[in-house]
Amino acid sequence: MAFLTLLSPPIEGLLHKETLTAAIVNDNDLGHGCLYVSESSVSWINEAGRGFSLLYPKISLHAISRDTSSFPRHCLYVMVDGKLDAGGDGDRNDDDDDDDDEEDDAVISEIRFVPEDSSSLDTMHQAICDGNVLHPDPDDSFSSEDDENYSPETRGNGYFMVKPDEEEGKSEDMTVDSVDASQFENADEDPMS
Repeated sequence: MAFLTLLSPPIEGLLHKETLTAAIVNDNDLGHGCLYVSESSVSWINEAGRGFSLLYPKISLHAISRDTSSFPRHCLYVMVDGKLDAGGDGDRNDDDDDDDDEEDDAVISEIRFVPEDSSSLDTMHQAICDGNVLHPDPDDSFSSEDDENYSPETRGNGYFMVKPDEEEGKSEDMTVDSVDASQFENADEDPMS
């Protein structure tokens, strides 16, 4: 992954733009710039027009961090698969890419986006959530069979997943209250006695 290259701000699919946002990559402060959250990527660009762009499949975690014992300011914490090298001029030696591919799977980078106005953290986080939804993980355990069984009428109450009766076109709501409690009366008894 190339680091701090000349970038243009995204034009299409912009979900959020946050000016005066510091970027800290693996504890290296890159200074202030502008954070752009689009439908295709999360990008940060400094005043000189150099920055980086993260594609959603590379983002393994994003969260708001308000724990000042781990970092002195409230920030948007992003964990990325692979190594981002903030040292030097940002160029990586491409000769080692074949050897690094296997290692990159186990290596992560941490990025903290610190806006000047910390009240915008919720909006920044929600924008990344909205963009992330557009890029589902192909390795996710949710199968296409599960997708076929889901419909807007399918609902859950936290204990049961209830699906409408397809033959009769009605749903049978199975809540804890609708279960016959007498069926559990002998549950504590030892069947061998």
